[in-house]
Amino acid sequence: DPVRFVQADIELWAADAPKDAYDLIVSNACFQWLDHPGQTLGHIQRLLRPGGLLTFATFGPDTFNELHASFHEAYTASGHAPQRHGLSFQSADGWVNHLNEAGFDNIRCEGFIQREIYASPREFLHSVKAMGASTSQADTTRSIGTRRLFADMYKSYEDKFSVQGGIAATYDVLIIQAEASR
Repeated sequence: DPVRFVQADIELWAADAPKDAYDLIVSNACFQWLDHPGQTLGHIQRLLRPGGLLTFATFGPDTFNELHASFHEAYTASGHAPQRHGLSFQSADGWVNHLNEAGFDNIRCEGFIQREIYASPREFLHSVKAMGASTSQADTTRSIGTRRLFADMYKSYEDKFSVQGGIAATYDVLIIQAEASR
């Protein structure tokens, strides 16, 4: 069979795609966006032929830990309850549990830490936003002013996570492979 590339919202597409239609499904840096990962993995399992493989890379919970620590400090220093900015990423165990519940077998997971250097926290955030990531779990309507919050966060980030050439940003990368049940 020929290779076929599908670009789609997997949560919508997988629900209606034909059963046992694929030998391999590959995804890179998309699964962290899933609203319903367990349900979507169940649909993907149905799409794969018995023994077919799902391989994906996603981000783990230590991704952007510097950013989260800097926001936490900015909130705390201003006397406000800290809020999380950005997504909360699932652990390898969380993904393995979802895959088990969806009926996958032979689940393998590897992880590694990739640290990138950016000139400043502002450049780092612009880079993340340019990739399409701008989701935040924070409710900034109840907190200190956004400008003040970001100024305090930038200072904290630079004070704690400066390295030669700028600031560090951590990517906790998970590479996961699972086999559809036979």
